[in-house]
Amino acid sequence: MIRNLKIIPPFYFIISILFMLVLDRVAPLYSFKSFTALIIGGVLALLGFALLIRSSSLFRKAGTAINPFEESTELVTSGPFRFSRNPMYLAMIVMLLGVCLMLGSLGPVFALLLFVAIIRELFIKVEERKLHATFGAAYDDYCWKVRRWI
Repeated sequence: MIRNLKIIPPFYFIISILFMLVLDRVAPLYSFKSFTALIIGGVLALLGFALLIRSSSLFRKAGTAINPFEESTELVTSGPFRFSRNPMYLAMIVMLLGVCLMLGSLGPVFALLLFVAIIRELFIKVEERKLHATFGAAYDDYCWKVRRWI
């Protein structure tokens, strides 16, 4: 039923940030608020954002779909895709980790873990099957050389 809604990953990303804010407020579990955590979190969020922009620009340059519900026309293997098969999802995870650190409590980590599970189950596994069907041996070779995350 959820798959029929065609909710794109950025929606889950935004909901995860909101969930993190709620968890930080109502169930922080353990607080480690510090200037250092704030700075490291901010740097991670910015690095994740830069990775997202770079990765998505390669899809645009290749003329292939960024939306996971659209068909891929090109197998992008350059840039960050040389190190991760999913740098855009990885970028969102790094940004969420940055938010966790900036909030300075352990509770928001649960939202991060939930985001990873949702992305893996609703998107990555489906996309991998579609890419295998579309690109065959070229995609299999790419999977052999490049890990799912890093």
